[in-house]
Amino acid sequence: MLECPSYRHVGRVARRAPGSGRPRRCVVGSAWVVVLAGSVAGCFPEQTLSSYTAGTGDAPSVTSTTSENRPDSGPPEPPAAPTEEGQAPLDVADAAVAAAPALDAALPRTLRCRPDCVCERGEDRDYMFCSAAVAFAVASERCAEAGGTLPSVDDPAQNQWLTERMQSVAVDDFWLSGTDADAEGVWRWSDGRVFFGPAAAALDGGAPFAPWEPGQPNDVNGEDCMRSVEGIWRDLDCADEIAYACQG
Repeated sequence: MLECPSYRHVGRVARRAPGSGRPRRCVVGSAWVVVLAGSVAGCFPEQTLSSYTAGTGDAPSVTSTTSENRPDSGPPEPPAAPTEEGQAPLDVADAAVAAAPALDAALPRTLRCRPDCVCERGEDRDYMFCSAAVAFAVASERCAEAGGTLPSVDDPAQNQWLTERMQSVAVDDFWLSGTDADAEGVWRWSDGRVFFGPAAAALDGGAPFAPWEPGQPNDVNGEDCMRSVEGIWRDLDCADEIAYACQG
């Protein structure tokens, strides 16, 4: 039989289970407990339960294993970059998106391009270049159907660009929107702005850009419409048929 230390030996005799012939439990003294179960027996010191829950006595110490003290955890991760107050730090994917330059939205098209014309985006608007020869009124109508007008030219750069684009469709001679049909000698663009004539000279900033050929416009046979020939302007009978361009 298992013997427990006998200091302060005051105890009870083991109770036997009916028919078992073996002691189930034996408490010897107030300091040791012996437990017999099957072929295993042992003595355990009694200890007040509160000593574990309250952290007193010889409670075993527990070592926490974290990424800082695990030998195989590798170097610690660098601290997150500082952010503005109240702003959560970005992860790598979000930071890459934030750093990427924003893409410009596609500019809306303002002209419905005809199948027999070539359309192109200029500096600030759409243009359509058409090599078919038609009268001024037909050209104006086709531009309106496409959502635009015949061109109005305000500076040398635009005039040169239009000339080159029309030459790319094998055209040197094409309609512009200017006309003096409403008042002889007072030339206006399709939006109503005066760009040549006595009234134009009195405009603030001086007379607008108007590269007429010398002696033009001459109103021969009632020429009330205008064309560009390699970038030089001339008046022309509105019933004549030449190529045209449209602007959005």
